[in-house]
Amino acid sequence: MIFLPESIKRILERIEEAYKRDIMRRRAYYSSISKNGKTYKGTDTVKFQLETFQEFKASLENGTSPLLTCEEGKEDEAKIRLMHAVYKWFEPLGMEDIYRIKNDVYIQRGLKSRIKKLSKNLKTKEESLCLLRFLNYAYASSWGQEDENYEVRDFRLVESEEKFEKILKKYRDAEDLTANEGTVDFTTIRVALVPIDEVSIYKDKGIWEEYRQFIERYLVCLKISDLIKMFNLWHDVRETAIYYIYVPK
Repeated sequence: MIFLPESIKRILERIEEAYKRDIMRRRAYYSSISKNGKTYKGTDTVKFQLETFQEFKASLENGTSPLLTCEEGKEDEAKIRLMHAVYKWFEPLGMEDIYRIKNDVYIQRGLKSRIKKLSKNLKTKEESLCLLRFLNYAYASSWGQEDENYEVRDFRLVESEEKFEKILKKYRDAEDLTANEGTVDFTTIRVALVPIDEVSIYKDKGIWEEYRQFIERYLVCLKISDLIKMFNLWHDVRETAIYYIYVPK
């Protein structure tokens, strides 16, 4: 038997929330769904989807789902089946909902209010509003190609330009995003990207050796990509982008 990790529990909760939001929005997933001689149409297809999903979720939580049972030594294969079964519930959802289910955004308290104050100044209005739009849609957007695949975005306030410069020197992979030319000219606010890749997270979580042994065990497996996705899901390994933002008072 396999266990249900916290990462999947979180995804299940967020899928349920997404379906409930769509009921409130009066969305329709399909033109019609028929089951046991009964036909559901329009917005009722979302209610049907929610009810069916809640049964699926409950069976995982109470341990009665056949997806949790497997032969000894076949645990990894069972985990992959469960992963795909969970992801299948994404199908009727829009991309914004899927991003909100899979991704997380953390914004340090006081950061947005500091930026909003600068947006009232004519000189810094454009760059402030640009940054606020990014923060507001950070679940589904990125600064550029260099950070588009990160599932966790962590925005942190830097109190002085001196501290900002120290961050650029401290982290080898740090990049001053506002130093590059773009559609908006940043003259006051500065943003540095510090990426945290999977290897760094494995080491921080103390599972680097476990991951290496896992990969060696399946080195010639044709489903290695699924296996890595499963390993990362079970250990809640998600590449992270930390944005250090200097906003003068």
